Amino acid sequence: MVWNAYRDYADGVETYQIFRSTDGGNTYSLAAEVSDTAFVDDIKPFKNSRGKFCYFVKAIANDGLIPWRDEYGLKFNSRSNVTCAVHKARIWVPSAFNPESKVVENRTWAPTNVFALPNSYTLIISDRWGNEVFSTNDINESWDGTVGGKDAQMGMYTYYLKYRSLEDVPIEQRGTFTLLR
Repeated sequence: MVWNAYRDYADGVETYQIFRSTDGGNTYSLAAEVSDTAFVDDIKPFKNSRGKFCYFVKAIANDGLIPWRDEYGLKFNSRSNVTCAVHKARIWVPSAFNPESKVVENRTWAPTNVFALPNSYTLIISDRWGNEVFSTNDINESWDGTVGGKDAQMGMYTYYLKYRSLEDVPIEQRGTFTLLR
């Protein structure tokens, strides 16, 4: 997000505070403090939210020769209007994984879900002969590369993914990935 510099403080702006609310709520928390008039928000930690983010910016005055304060002892500040952004549901699907990888994150396979309705999620994984080897309705559950407690064979697997977007639109996706050993 980008905004115009605040110009009404005689000694300029010390900092801009960016406040964020998630899912359209009325509770805002400090997301960042910057000296520039631009901010890129990392919303990855909110992947299971409904995808609506609202913001406002506070310009905090620099102290001049006389450090002006309000009735609460705080530096003068000016608050912007609120602006909101709604993100569409998105799924990122890995093309391969290795249960024996040295990198912990690469030891299981799952689509990374962002801004989809969690209660609508279905994932089914099948081997190359069409036999189901894994299924879940839990958006946070991933496949560890085993079938019946034993290591699955290295090779190509198919997935079927079904969920509903934040706008309650049904989405289905099919594809393949590789299990490496």
